[in-house]
Amino acid sequence: MSDSGESQTIKDAKRLVKAQRDSTEDLSFRTDNLNTELDKRISETVRTIRQIGNSPPKTLPKAKLSPSGSLIIPARSWEELVEEAKQITPEDVSFDDLLSESEIQAVLQRHESIGKELGWFECLDRFDLTLAVSAGAIAGLMDVLLVKVPAHPGFLGSKGSEGGWLPNKVDELVKKLLPEDQIRVLEKAHKASYDPATNNGLLRRIAGLGPRTHRYQSLGHDPILGFFFGVRDILTGQFTAIDKFGKVIVQQVGEPLLEGEMFLVCILEALKTHVGHLLSDVATPAGLPAPLMPLLSFLQFGKIGNHEYTIAEVARQMYRLHLIPL
Repeated sequence: MSDSGESQTIKDAKRLVKAQRDSTEDLSFRTDNLNTELDKRISETVRTIRQIGNSPPKTLPKAKLSPSGSLIIPARSWEELVEEAKQITPEDVSFDDLLSESEIQAVLQRHESIGKELGWFECLDRFDLTLAVSAGAIAGLMDVLLVKVPAHPGFLGSKGSEGGWLPNKVDELVKKLLPEDQIRVLEKAHKASYDPATNNGLLRRIAGLGPRTHRYQSLGHDPILGFFFGVRDILTGQFTAIDKFGKVIVQQVGEPLLEGEMFLVCILEALKTHVGHLLSDVATPAGLPAPLMPLLSFLQFGKIGNHEYTIAEVARQMYRLHLIPL
């Protein structure tokens, strides 16, 4: 096996291993000889005792330890061990001196199998590597700048988060642009049919609907889907929602908007009401769900965490729990 390019430390280590192995083999050989000689002397002693008429004791007395205690072997430094090994084995040592032929073949076969397992790495070109590095860098930036949920400590075993730098700055800006008194004005002027916070007064019960989740379950509150479902609900006086089990429920909750007026006038009025309602919600603690996030309610599968939540339930709780202060 090739030993080129090895550091002095590796060379010293191999020399030390060989010296220790040779010393151990020599010690083992001498110990075997001593044991053989000792057995021979014991047999002669027993035979002599029997000849003079005494029987040897069945057990020998145990050796007594000295008052100073057990034997302590002082530890030696690496330099001392290497120096002793150089005296025993002054020449350089290769792996061929340390390993048998079968051991060397086993190592080479293992290296070959590892090389085959890593063969896919040779298929990557510079574009693949650039894509992988870019994805990691973008993910890191998103984590630093954007990640905000879950903000509730202990959710799925995670720690609480104070929010990313960017969303916190956006929150501050929105609160400056829409102070509380302005929000109250917008709430009174732009009431929407898709805004029930509980099941009270509804013809059909919506599972999971509550003050903390109604914006998540109401498609009208989605920043993108709302411009279709929200506007349609305002025009027809309906409420379109997704319950916690992924079922879409549409029901009548009020009168249609400007019934009998021109269609274009109704559309413009519905858009005005919808935009005003979203503005009244965006600066509140609950805010609005992320665009298209309510669609995760259809993913009724998965076993996440100790309670084996589905993907839909995890998404719903992430929105609901971020309202709880840290």
